[in-house]
Amino acid sequence: MKKVLAISSVLLGIVFLTGCGQQPVSQTQPTAPAPVATQPAPTTPNKGGGILWKSEAQGDFVYDDRDPNSVCKKIQSEQGLNNCSIIISKKSENKTECADGMSVAGCFACKFECP
Repeated sequence: MKKVLAISSVLLGIVFLTGCGQQPVSQTQPTAPAPVATQPAPTTPNKGGGILWKSEAQGDFVYDDRDPNSVCKKIQSEQGLNNCSIIISKKSENKTECADGMSVAGCFACKFECP
């Protein structure tokens, strides 16, 4: 009986150790790359002035609690629109207002009036 118990213990130990030495199975990676936020190239308003819509995409998977007015001021500075007035600053899901970039959650839409 002791021989059977000893042999069983040895076999169980061998099976356990060979299982621990196996290489992990490779996991498949997603084929589509993660979306990357792009920033539009700076534009200057036409010399005749007018109304411009600029936008910045909201975060995809988190609640973006930034203030729309502060986002519009950032866009105003980055796009060289300092001589323009911000008429509207809001969160939007309208594709026309989100022309510069839109995520699943929408965008921060900014309407500027330039002289």
